[in-house]
Formats: sequence, structure tokens, C-alpha cells
Amino acid sequence: MTKSFDRLYFGKSAAENEAEIDPVKFYNSFTDLWNLPARILSGEVFLLTGPKGAGKSAVAKYLELDTKKKFGESGSFVRLTNLDELQKSSFTTDEKKNTSSEIGVGSYHLSDSAWKLFICIRIIESLFSDQSCRLSDVGKLRELFKAMQKVGLTEDDFPQILRKVRKRSTSFHVPKIADTTIESAETESLNIQQLGDALLRHIEAALTDNVHILVIDGLDRAIVASNAYWESISSLVRTCESIHLRLRASRSTIRIALLCRSDLFGRVRFPDAPKIREDWGQSIEWHYGTDEAEDSFLWDVVDNKAKIGLPAKMDVVASYFPVTVPKGKSGAPIAIHEHLLRMTRQTPRDILQLMREIARMSPQSVELSGRQVRAGVNNYCRTYFVEEIRAEMRGLLSDEVPDRIESLLQRIGTRVFNREQFMRSFDQCGLAEFADGDRVLEYLFLAGAIGNLVPTQNEDRIQFYHRRNTSQLNARGPLIMHGALVYGLNLSWSG
Repeated sequence: MTKSFDRLYFGKSAAENEAEIDPVKFYNSFTDLWNLPARILSGEVFLLTGPKGAGKSAVAKYLELDTKKKFGESGSFVRLTNLDELQKSSFTTDEKKNTSSEIGVGSYHLSDSAWKLFICIRIIESLFSDQSCRLSDVGKLRELFKAMQKVGLTEDDFPQILRKVRKRSTSFHVPKIADTTIESAETESLNIQQLGDALLRHIEAALTDNVHILVIDGLDRAIVASNAYWESISSLVRTCESIHLRLRASRSTIRIALLCRSDLFGRVRFPDAPKIREDWGQSIEWHYGTDEAEDSFLWDVVDNKAKIGLPAKMDVVASYFPVTVPKGKSGAPIAIHEHLLRMTRQTPRDILQLMREIARMSPQSVELSGRQVRAGVNNYCRTYFVEEIRAEMRGLLSDEVPDRIESLLQRIGTRVFNREQFMRSFDQCGLAEFADGDRVLEYLFLAGAIGNLVPTQNEDRIQFYHRRNTSQLNARGPLIMHGALVYGLNLSWSG
């Protein structure tokens, strides 16, 4: 007997919640196209980029579960450092501004030293929890950590570390590297700017057969959207590459993994950034390489989730959905794969949420009707997609912009528009005093809310950032809103 569509498994909106609720289901239904755990462990990759919702955080949870499965609970140490959580809990908005203004031109080495110390402290703490790890002069190393703890360096507070690195007011007695089987009486007095490199030498010399991975996530909310913010991101990327290369050279089983949104990494400001992405990075993208909707790897994501609780993996769309559905007011048929994919930004988060919404609107159905699909799509557009676009703006723009984004787009009124129409709506919403209109327009493009409409002889082409992340916004227009926004905001499809 065929299982009804509403009883199929499509996971949760957040990978961390899904993994917490049922780690076995999460692990068994995960789609890994890139063999990421093995490549991270081998040192082939440390940088993971992709748009929001592409599954970077899901990779972090999968990496943790996969290493535990392969190396056992006592042989696997995966630590997630979420800079989003640090930002929320560790300092106020005013302090963020003061801290980020300190990370300016001429202070790159200070920011690099602070990030190195921040990362190495967390790796050493992971090694302390590994009972089979042999560290050089571990007794004095623990005494050093107690001294650092007294001045607040071991807390999850990068801004505090940066401020202390800038002051250079504290010195520490650091044990020199010795044979890991003996205690050494020798220490060296180092200032705080030298401390990170000293800890890294201890990490390189550590002896353990176990796996240690530090995963750094949440960069899009770590500090603030300012010039200093991009410089801080640049500093973190440089530091991670430096540590990654040294760990590889020492043949260590210790690794780091840095997760970063594609649009944010595109603003990283130093010459070697493209080389790092090419040599040590993996882009989490779900395009097959053709423009055919049915070829997308996202259908593998859907099928792998839905196989949980089924006798065998099946083609979900072919098994449950109509071949076509009516398109708009014209009622012209559109292929089901194309229709569903057009309602997303081609990410696992979007497509799985769409499946969940259709399931909610189709109780006990083993064969979905066009009406049920349309009802689920409309609900997805209203309750999910509009809020996702709003969430994209949080932290990167003044709160007034995401708070009024719905009104801003509704005032434009139609799916196709130009910069002049946008700016008029922008002024009418009273946003000019809070943000630059062109900057907001660019963020909407990067969020997948709008795209370029390119007229050609045969038919107009649409360029969305999520379809080709090399696409650049043509602010002069014409511009076009994402179809899910048009449905969600009840706008006119006509230009």
C-alpha cells in the first residue's frame, strides 16, 4: 500500500534541530554529493561556501555524526563554534561598533593574531578532553589556561580577545615544546600577540590517533555589516588557511572547517582569497549543470529524505505529483519539476519546506491534484518565503529595512520594475534615513528576492543570483521579483 504524501519524511527547517530530534533519521537521509567528511579529514578541503539554506550547517552536523560512526564516541571530537551565538550573547550593539572599528587598515596583523588565539584556544580545549592525547608539558599548559581564564581569554568572546590583543598589556608563561613523555621546567614569557602562535606549536606537536575538528559557522551575523566587518572576515579566512596548512604539514589528525555564505566570501578583501577558495574550498551548490529543472540534484535531496520509513527509495515527484499544473491566470500547463523549482532559490531548505507545506495541504493523499499543489505552494509563499527574505536582511542592514520590506515591495505593485520605481517606493516607506537604496537593492538580489530581466530577440531571460552566482545586479533594470514573492505578497504578474 502506497504511503500518503503527508506521512513522508521531509526533515526540519533547521538541520541542527533535525539532528537533535532524530540523529539517525538525519544521518541516513543526508545527501552528500561531495564526500565532504573524508575530504575535510584528509585536509583536501577546509572552506565550505554556499548560499543561505544550501546546507552548510547541515554538513557540520553530518560531519559530527559521520566521524562518531567511523571512529567511535571516544575517537571523535567535533566542536562547533557558532559566531552567531557568540554575537548574540557576548556584546551589545554599541560594543560591536566599537570593536569592529578597531579592525581597520594597518591592523590586519592584530586581527590575525586575535583569530589565531581564538581558534587555538578551542582546539587545545578539545585536546584536553581527549584522554589519549599526549601534549607537551600538559601540566604547565593547563596552568597557562587557568591564567588565560582569569583574564577572560577562554570565554566564547572574540571581541574581548581582540581588545586584549590590541592592548598587549598581559604576558604569559608558556611551556616550551618538549618530549611529550616528560615534564619540562622551561617556560618562555610571551605577550598576548605571540600567544596564539605558541599554542599552535603545541597543537602541531600533539600526539593522538583520534580525530579533532573545529567547525566555525555563523559568519553572516558575527560582527556588523561595515567595512571593518569585511576586513574581520578576511582576517579569519587568512588565519584559517594558515592554521590549515600547518596542520597538514605536521600530519596531524586535527582539522578546521570554515563555513561561509557565498555572497559574503565574495567580499573578502585580500588578494589570495580566490586562490584559497579554488585550492581549499568546496562550493555547496545544487545545480546539475543544465537548465533542465528535472536534472537538479535537489530531487535527490527530496528522495533521500522521503525514503525514511519506506521499503526503498522512490522518485517522489513522479510517484505523487501531476505531470503538469496550470500556470497563473492563463491556465497554460507548466511541467511540475519546473514549477516547483521556480518557487525556490534552489536550496535544500526551500525545496524541503515546499514539500512540507504541500504535505500539510494534502492529508491522506496518495495522488496529489493540481489544486493541492497550488494550495501548498501558496501557503509556502505566504508563510515561509517572505519571512526568509526578511531574515536575510537581519544583521546586515538596519532593522527598519527588514521590518518594512513587505511594504516596500508591495508599494512597487508589479513583478517587473525598474530602479526608479524601487527608489520611489523606498522613499515612500521612509527608509532613506536608515539605509542606502542601492545597497538594499543589491542585498535583495543576493538574497534571491529579485533578478535581472534581460530582453533578447526570442524571449526574455531571467538572471537570479541563486541560479548563477557569478551574476551581477543590473540596477538600471528591468528587474523582476521572484515568483514566490509575487504569490506571497499578492502582486500583479504583469509589468
